[in-house]
Order: sequence, then C-alpha cells, then structure tokens
Amino acid sequence: MANSKHKQLDAINLSHGARVLGDEKTAKDLLAMFIQKLPIYQDEIHGHVAKQRFLELKEAIHGLKGATCYTSTPLLHAKVGEIDAFLSSNQFAIAPRETEKQQLVKLIAAMDHHIDDLQAHYEILIKS
Repeated sequence: MANSKHKQLDAINLSHGARVLGDEKTAKDLLAMFIQKLPIYQDEIHGHVAKQRFLELKEAIHGLKGATCYTSTPLLHAKVGEIDAFLSSNQFAIAPRETEKQQLVKLIAAMDHHIDDLQAHYEILIKS
C-alpha cells in the first residue's frame, strides 16, 4: 500500500504545482485542464509516429514536455523529457535507423503507461 501511495505522489505533485503557479487551487485547475487534453496530445503523437513524421513528432513531444512543467506531473515530465532528448540526439528528421524507430516505439509505450497511471491517480485525487 505504501508503494501505491508513493506512486501517486510521484505521478501528481500538487505542492510542486502550487510553488510554480502560486497556489494549490490554480495547480489543481491547470492539472484538470491538462488531464482533459492528454488524449489530444496522445493522438497527435501516435499519428506522427504512424506516419513517420519525425520532425512534427519532435515538436509535439517538446510541446507536451513544456505543458508538463506546470501541471504537477513529475513522472510524465521526466518520461517526455527522455523522449525529447532521444529525438534531439538522433537525426530522426533526416534518416532514422530501424533500431532507433524501435527504441522510439518503446519510449512512446512507456509514456502511454505514465499517462494511464496519471489519469488513474487523478481519478483517485478528485474523489478524495
């Protein structure tokens, strides 16, 4: 049970959001808007991966990373930052190798897992 509580605190950290935004109410409101928008981010990201539009993917990932800076979501921020760094360190826009594409698919799957976890913890948060 303690592990589950720890994961919840890592998935959503309202005290961080309150420090960044000035108060917890604003942090909660921004988190709520972000949670609603997450499926749009995911659809955009998956669409770029499916069509192998890697430059657009990098822009979408970078935008999601920026959004996570203010939304009290440190685990998702870290995972999206990892994907952003991966895309920046490889020349996806020019000619990605098959091994890089496979690694990207794994990173996106991990991001999706973090999003699922975040959404579940958000549901717990709003019910408490």
